[in-house]
Amino acid sequence: MVRVILRGIRFITPWLLRILWATLNVVGTAIASLWVGVPTATRRIAERWVEIAVTAGFPTEFDQPLYFMGRFVAFLTIVAGWIATAYITVFLLRWIFHL
Repeated sequence: MVRVILRGIRFITPWLLRILWATLNVVGTAIASLWVGVPTATRRIAERWVEIAVTAGFPTEFDQPLYFMGRFVAFLTIVAGWIATAYITVFLLRWIFHL
């Protein structure tokens, strides 16, 4: 029984760490967008994604649609980061004040 539990922990731990890293990345992007502004942040993120796609061999004729889709996804990422930040803030405040 203990062996099964340890094996389950070994299996789940990397996935939990990846989820934690992704959440921190999204929250960090959202917080950074507060300083540079959402339009600037989405533009920079989309330009970077297009650069990565082109160097990976993505056809250059689709640069423009990829850029605008990237901006949309970047905007959704920033909004998701704001939502995650709000939930984390409420959780921490409830934990601190035992509400």
